[in-house]
Amino acid sequence: HNISKRLTIIKMSSSSTKKKPALYARKLLDKLRTLHSNTSLESRQTLANWMVFNRKKAEGMAEGMLLAVNATTPTTTATAATDGQPLSSPPQQQQEDPSARLMLLLRILHQVFIEGKDDSDTFQKSAQLRFILADVALIPLLQALANNCTAAAAAVESSDQYHAQVKEMIDQWKEYSVFDGPT
Repeated sequence: HNISKRLTIIKMSSSSTKKKPALYARKLLDKLRTLHSNTSLESRQTLANWMVFNRKKAEGMAEGMLLAVNATTPTTTATAATDGQPLSSPPQQQQEDPSARLMLLLRILHQVFIEGKDDSDTFQKSAQLRFILADVALIPLLQALANNCTAAAAAVESSDQYHAQVKEMIDQWKEYSVFDGPT
């Protein structure tokens, strides 16, 4: 299948920092760089709306999200091939807790996944974007979040809070049948 072939290419190219990210991956990374982990719901919704509006560039969005996840993990020091800037957050945010940053990325994905839930036409049109983002970025994001929360066992309170938020998001995804195909 053509989409699965492209997704494999995205996953492989995202793991290599030598290749220049796709245009929409770079655009998404630029937008993510401006956000702090405690960004407002409105800011997350605005970014999610932009992603849904540009849903035809789903592969680039997925690559950008995967690069952001990889850049947030402590062992990764990925830089953009074009300008050498870190793919994660701005310098003033480098002290930010990686788990908090990963939760921000998950909250943004959550907004994309539930965007248009009340408008069946918009929800249907964004299905391919949801599938691609889930296939490419969601599992690595959840794995990185679990690893960071496990590694930061001292912050048990925030870990429990993150766990509850993730469970609530997954319940909403089930409620709205976010990953179900067309009927």
